[in-house]
Amino acid sequence: MADRRWPPRRRPATSRDRGVVTAELAVALPAVALSAAAVVAVGQAAVAQVSCVDAARAGARAAARGDSASRVQQVTREAAGGAGAVVDVATSSASVTVAVHRRVHLVLPHGPVVTVGARASAETEAGVGVAADRGSATVLATALVALAAALAVLLAGLTSAVVARHRAASAADLAALAAASTLSRSPDAACTAAERVAQRNGARISQCAVGETSVDVSVRVRPAGPAGRLGAAIGRARAGHGPRGTGGGSQGWR
Repeated sequence: MADRRWPPRRRPATSRDRGVVTAELAVALPAVALSAAAVVAVGQAAVAQVSCVDAARAGARAAARGDSASRVQQVTREAAGGAGAVVDVATSSASVTVAVHRRVHLVLPHGPVVTVGARASAETEAGVGVAADRGSATVLATALVALAAALAVLLAGLTSAVVARHRAASAADLAALAAASTLSRSPDAACTAAERVAQRNGARISQCAVGETSVDVSVRVRPAGPAGRLGAAIGRARAGHGPRGTGGGSQGWR
């Protein structure tokens, strides 16, 4: 007589079923691990890139103040994360460019190596130069791989936006300093100097307001890749020779 009970009893899992699930996991886990490693690698590269942008900015500011070449290199290297950073300082009669590069081991101490870098350019203050010195397991695994890949793409876009914001802040800061240095000699040329320095740092001036003792500068930097379709990063800074001195910069997005 047939079994008429409802619901029907499930067949207990056999060792063969467990073996199939284990084999599927064994095949899928490497793909999951590889996707997770890609997310970690993108994050490491992003952090290193941002630190290079900030370090180049710090070095350019130090050079514009007239610090020696060794001091500029020390400031830049410390801001970039230590002795592994390579710093180059190039000077001309009226400007200085600081470039910094770092080699980053991804995921593991002896993992793949990528090189990240950034550069910043500033105009030296009047009469100041840089001093020279010498010296269901399958379905679950597929979903995890797709999620990890989506996270990697999202993180890459976020990285591009963050780097653009830091570049905008750096360009605005250095452009405002150049404009303030020119303000005491030729107020009409202050915004021209700001535009020149902003272009050297990959930005475009969106606003330049000249006051009696200070200059307010706003710049725009469009991120690389798909993130650039969402808008441009905004950097603002004020610099001057009045009682309030040089103001800090700010970041935004538009």
